Amino acid sequence: MDSTTPSTLGAALLALLLIGALLGVVTPSARTADFTPEATRDGLTARARFRHAVMHAIVRALQRRRSRQVVPPGAVAAWCDAIARRLRSGETLRQVLADERPTHVALAARTAPLRRELGSGAAVVDAVAASALAASGGGLDLVWSVLAIASGYGGSAAEPIDRVASALRLRSADAHERSAQSAQARLSAHVLTAVPVLVLALLVSTDPDVRLIVLRPAGGLLVGGGLLLNVLGWSWMRHIVASQTT
Repeated sequence: MDSTTPSTLGAALLALLLIGALLGVVTPSARTADFTPEATRDGLTARARFRHAVMHAIVRALQRRRSRQVVPPGAVAAWCDAIARRLRSGETLRQVLADERPTHVALAARTAPLRRELGSGAAVVDAVAASALAASGGGLDLVWSVLAIASGYGGSAAEPIDRVASALRLRSADAHERSAQSAQARLSAHVLTAVPVLVLALLVSTDPDVRLIVLRPAGGLLVGGGLLLNVLGWSWMRHIVASQTT
């Protein structure tokens, strides 16, 4: 099973809930709310509050999911490029950090505390420190360090941020190279995991003797043990591949 399957199923479930809530926002009874008694209006208000709560819960769940996504170093490098470009045009560091929103969804969610703190009037040093505590990984640790030094000691921050972007682009290129080199190992892991399960399903569906053996206690134990070993082997291969690509 692919590692992205749980997140894909979760996204599909959230999408179905969102569509259902949107379809339920406008109902025939809601269109005639102005012509119904007060008791009916109170009922519609309760349903509207319920729909609002459901929509709010879905939005919060989507935001949490985005904040947990992996931020690639290339996206952080693009954000640093945009910051350095605006700093060279004469804008202040505070203005740029408050206005520049990354195009990557997960990175925008990770850097939202920075813009929120700056919007509430916090100093750049304090906003960067709070953001460093709230979000890290994907090269953000390096960005927070450079921004903290630049905001604390003054001077032009465009050149240090440019160097951070260059370092992150090199890191991204290295990650892509390792991913390309491990592609064959990942494919082998998927094949070695899927083929036994598919062969077992084919034999069970076409051969009565195999079905008879599988339905017996001893046969069921053998099949269960084989599937357990298959899952353990898949997990071990994933671990080996991940250790080589990080």
